[in-house]
This record gives sequence, C-alpha cells and structure tokens, in this order.
Amino acid sequence: MTPPDNAAYYHAAYAAAVLIWTLYSASIWWRFRRLGARPPDSVSDR
Repeated sequence: MTPPDNAAYYHAAYAAAVLIWTLYSASIWWRFRRLGARPPDSVSDR
C-alpha cells in the first residue's frame, strides 16, 4: 500500500504562505512609506 499523493496540497500551501507573507510585507512597507510622507507637525500630535 502506498501513501496518498498529497504533494499538490503542499505546493498550494507553500504558494499561499508566500503570497500572504508578500502581501503582509508590502502592507508594512506601505505603512512606513505613508508615515514618512507626513509633515513633522502631525507626529507631535500623538
């Protein structure tokens, strides 16, 4: 008896993980980019 061939599921999981990580990294980059674009006066309001 051979084990089930579930390599496609592993490939799909890795592809999903890479996509999620890429989108998360892009969102962090986008936030820091927007934070740097603010005028200095708005930082002191916090």
